[in-house]
Amino acid sequence: MSLATDPDIELLDLPNELLAHIVSDTMPLGFESFVLSCKRLYAIAQERKLTEQHNSLIHAYQHVDFAGQELDWSKEGTLPRLQCSLHLLLEIACQPVIARYIDTAFLLPVSPTEEAMQNTLDADILDIGTCDAALRRFLPIRKSLKPPADIKPTSRLQTVAHGASSRADVVWASSWRIALISLMTNVSKLAIPHQWLHPSTSHSTALLDALATEAARPAGGALSNITEVEIWGLTDDPTPFQQLNIFLALPRIRRLWCGQATGTENPERYWPVEWCCPASASQLECLEFFWCVISHFELKKMLARTPKLRRFRMHKAAVVSEMQTWNVGWVVQALQDYCGGTLTEITISIECHADVITGYMCDFIGFKVLERLELDTRCFCAPPRAAAADAPDASAVSLPPRLADMLPATIKTVRLLTGTHDSQTFLLNGLFSRWHIDDCESGTQRRVLPSLQMVDVLRGSVTVGGVPVDEGQDEEAWAAARRVIEAAGCSYSDVPHASPEWVEKSRAGLLDYWCVVREIEADA
Repeated sequence: MSLATDPDIELLDLPNELLAHIVSDTMPLGFESFVLSCKRLYAIAQERKLTEQHNSLIHAYQHVDFAGQELDWSKEGTLPRLQCSLHLLLEIACQPVIARYIDTAFLLPVSPTEEAMQNTLDADILDIGTCDAALRRFLPIRKSLKPPADIKPTSRLQTVAHGASSRADVVWASSWRIALISLMTNVSKLAIPHQWLHPSTSHSTALLDALATEAARPAGGALSNITEVEIWGLTDDPTPFQQLNIFLALPRIRRLWCGQATGTENPERYWPVEWCCPASASQLECLEFFWCVISHFELKKMLARTPKLRRFRMHKAAVVSEMQTWNVGWVVQALQDYCGGTLTEITISIECHADVITGYMCDFIGFKVLERLELDTRCFCAPPRAAAADAPDASAVSLPPRLADMLPATIKTVRLLTGTHDSQTFLLNGLFSRWHIDDCESGTQRRVLPSLQMVDVLRGSVTVGGVPVDEGQDEEAWAAARRVIEAAGCSYSDVPHASPEWVEKSRAGLLDYWCVVREIEADA
């Protein structure tokens, strides 16, 4: 029996030379450096020297690759070498002193496409990644390995797979992840692609079963310390959202992030947005969707499970009904129904044309403790333009109320996200037009929004209503907005935007927004 697969041998106690010899005979090239790094980490931990030596070792082995090269399945001995690799990996990972360095589990494939999930085997490896002091990470490095159809799983692999199907593709594609899940006693962060939340595939079924089994154990089992979960690559399919209950049930869940790529299959190009949550699912404080679509029904179910939600953020996302239509008012109403007494921060930015949005129903008065509101101005319809002489009276058109009348007195910060100039100017007018009201009891005036401290305006590229305009027209529109601000007694500072670099980036569509910040002066 190979030393690498003998459970009675303490691998980390072997001399470096012997261990290197075992690795060279039984493992893919490139794996030995990881084994030696684990051995060295073990020795360092035993000596309680986790400072300079620890950091230098981490930096030296942060780019270790499991395979080192593509495995040639036609050559004799490839399968045993890969089996030994997995066995040794498990032996090392099970060492308590080594396991303490495992903190984050990234189970993302090289490519988040369904084809890649079905046709490639992602070989995983522990990589003690870049860190500060004692920060711990668990980071699989992936290789595209296609196992032959006649591979027969070993009894040990079947045991590791927690009862997964005996089909070779299931064992080889899933046993790695399921085996590693069983080692996650110290893992606090889990990131997985949305494809694995579809129980229709054998890969995801095995993984979901393992996750659900562990989550259902007392105190969460091997997943008991997971506080952060990220779901990547979500689309308009609501199926993955139905599996989120697995993670919401974890006893120490702190973050739940659902996101989508921005036109690229490279996971490094994903745009993560950070936020924090409290110590259990029933007290989840922050929920964020980024570049994804969720059904109205699923959103309400999720909000019903998070009655203590304090932050809700929806970036370039959409909530749709069964008819594939949506209204920002639905989102606001659902938030108010379930979390109106707890939400302190709401962000809603959208990724669709203003013509398909109706926003008259957006009323935030019902939020009792709301302090920060970031809202895409396209959530509101701009006021109708002056009617022609032969047109119906414009005054007959129903207008949304003034923005100041739609916000609770607790509001501290208002940010108007990218939208048309006329809609932003309209909202600014609505914010400042009733800046003070008469207080009959005291005979003085008081501010409508006494807690308001800051107003931001985020502007997109040089467009008005989505139509490019020249800089003169653009500046004229913003001059009108600034006059409104000045009339309200507020100061502001403009970010220069007429530089050649700004114009070039704007025309190329590379500049997302620029910001004009005003700090509202305190009343005399």
